[in-house]
Amino acid sequence: MSGGRTATSELPAAPVNGRFPLSSMQEVFCSDERHMTDRFIVVNAWRVRGRVDTAALQGALDDLVARHEILRSVFGHENDGSSYQQVMPPCAVPLLVADIEPFTGRSREIRAEELIIEAEVGRLDPYELPLIRAELHRFDDQDSVFVLVHHHLGMDGRSVGVGIRDLAEFYAARVAGREPKLPEVKQAREFAAWQRARSRDLDSAEGAAIRAYWRDRLAGAQIFTLPTDRPMPPRYSQPYSEHVYDYDEQFVASLAALARQERCSLFMVLLAGMAVLAHEVRGATDTAFRVLTSGRNEAAFQETVGLLIDFLPVRVEIADCTSFRDVLRRARAAAAGAFTHEIPMGEIAKLAPELTRPEGNPSDCFMNFIFHQQPSAAETYPIGDGAVEIRERVLEPDETGDMPFGASWNTEVIPSGRFNGGVLYNRDEFDASTIARWTAAYHRILAGAVADPGSAWREL
Repeated sequence: MSGGRTATSELPAAPVNGRFPLSSMQEVFCSDERHMTDRFIVVNAWRVRGRVDTAALQGALDDLVARHEILRSVFGHENDGSSYQQVMPPCAVPLLVADIEPFTGRSREIRAEELIIEAEVGRLDPYELPLIRAELHRFDDQDSVFVLVHHHLGMDGRSVGVGIRDLAEFYAARVAGREPKLPEVKQAREFAAWQRARSRDLDSAEGAAIRAYWRDRLAGAQIFTLPTDRPMPPRYSQPYSEHVYDYDEQFVASLAALARQERCSLFMVLLAGMAVLAHEVRGATDTAFRVLTSGRNEAAFQETVGLLIDFLPVRVEIADCTSFRDVLRRARAAAAGAFTHEIPMGEIAKLAPELTRPEGNPSDCFMNFIFHQQPSAAETYPIGDGAVEIRERVLEPDETGDMPFGASWNTEVIPSGRFNGGVLYNRDEFDASTIARWTAAYHRILAGAVADPGSAWREL
């Protein structure tokens, strides 16, 4: 049962050799062997209540791979050096089913989190199909942890939400003996074709205005980097680590109240705080942050599973600002301008070639700034009697999946209203104490801004 797949006639015609071009971010991944590591994985997990039909779950996983072509695609290079994607026939998803041994001294919640961490230190070869695997760990017949491991080439953050929704529908359909009810879906190769067509549209009058915006906006700018404790090696000898931080509901509510007061988004408040932190870390008052975006500007691709994410440089200049409120208003204007003129990062880099110049310095580590806000209520997926994603995490893993784009500063508002944050970094470059010091400083800056947004930002 593949349900809801786009008719072949609606897809872009394939080249004679059956290979398709890649999206902008896929090209970045495939251009460097370091990005094709078998540790560049993402792990998501759900707490499942009720009995799970393992045969139906296996079938549903296989249905998922049949529906979304990117999960069964291989990647390679043409003779001219360009990269391609080739879709392969549907294949079975490896599913581990295991009963959890009795344990003492730890709650089931902590044991569930340990299972996630154990999966995060695993591997998933991007040259072997499919690009996902799954695990079902059973406390008993009515309580399980479902873990989904995928290579980042196959799924981004939005794709996970689409994927678990589809998986739950395939599972329910198999249990009930009916056809799945899913919407038509566009494939990742269709997104790549659309993105290339949009890049060609930059030659239009409207496109000329967008190009002019980025050339003017980024003149003299460079992407923000973190100063490393040690020069980064050509290849890491250690896996990535994660420093976890957490803000409670009351603090998050106060940040949201400040955002409403200043007629901006919560993201803009966090960006303003990051601009102040950049001054504390590097003495910078003119900073272009590399902000992660969904890349899904076109509504037709909201249901697409694949690597659609992109980066957007958001330049925040604060030298002439006096208060944090001034910084916040500057961040608001910078973010609004950048997202209004959003185009692929690869196209922006062509217009501002000096933007990524720090990449050549091994003591400068690029930092991705990522913000994501979950819906206010947790969604339950019909696996068993219902599955709720595990998002509140308190354990700090010694190792996690690789993140071969430097460091990543992540903040997520989870359904409870808390912030669940983490900084992904490599110990070859940074001491754990350095990352902890920066996250503590970031909290101090935000706390000071909430207490008095009119206070001098240099004193925060």
